[in-house]
Amino acid sequence: MRWCLLALTVALLFIGPVRADYPKLEYYVTDQMDILLMEEIYDIESVCLEVEEGTGAQIAVLIVNSTYPDDIFTYTLKTFEGTELGQEGKDDGLLMVIATSTREWRIEVGYGLEGVLPDILVNRIALENLVPFLNVSDYYSGIYYTMEAIGSVILENYEGEPPKRDEPWYPIPCLPLLWWQL
Repeated sequence: MRWCLLALTVALLFIGPVRADYPKLEYYVTDQMDILLMEEIYDIESVCLEVEEGTGAQIAVLIVNSTYPDDIFTYTLKTFEGTELGQEGKDDGLLMVIATSTREWRIEVGYGLEGVLPDILVNRIALENLVPFLNVSDYYSGIYYTMEAIGSVILENYEGEPPKRDEPWYPIPCLPLLWWQL
């Protein structure tokens, strides 16, 4: 019996705690569940691109099946921290995560945008634009209208600087394609 407990303890030390894998974003929309059509992704990405070109702020969407073993709050925060959303030194990024299996959502706002997008406003926008569509599994409409509303607030109220274009511009550094090349 002692040997079994010792072996189990040693195994747990080598395995470590269970943790979620936090994905890297592919572009403005990372749809791991393939629930959006390409045209729908382009529509959402056009809103994200307009925001970045107008203010320098970067907004993105991540769609996953589950955030297990983390709750949606921890998963979104850890994923946001692991990305390079927002301009360096300005922390003006925003990440929306949707877990399809539980229909949970979370929007993480960088400190640089919190003056423009306080939690109460972000929640109101999501409750009006995202939740009704998630309840009927219309992910595209919910995401699009939410990102459009958030993008409008940023464009109207955030006084960021659009990125300078000395060389060809790639919206997300890990994907060396221009918008028209997609």
